[in-house]
Amino acid sequence: ALAVLYALLYHGGSGLIEGGRFGALISVYALGSFVLHNHVNLRIGSRLTLFQAIAYTVEWLAVGIVIGLVYRATVR
Repeated sequence: ALAVLYALLYHGGSGLIEGGRFGALISVYALGSFVLHNHVNLRIGSRLTLFQAIAYTVEWLAVGIVIGLVYRATVR
């Protein structure tokens, strides 16, 4: 599903830059829907919430970059 979203949002250009931009967008969604949800509903501490936010951001940036590089390679 994310690859289809990436294809719809693709503006052309570097796969690395576009993928990073897409990964940042997805990480903002993950922070709002998962990390804050866990903090409020599971009542985890601020430290664990911070580490979870960092992990989700790094994870989704990496996934976005990989999607961008793979998509860019197939468009050429």
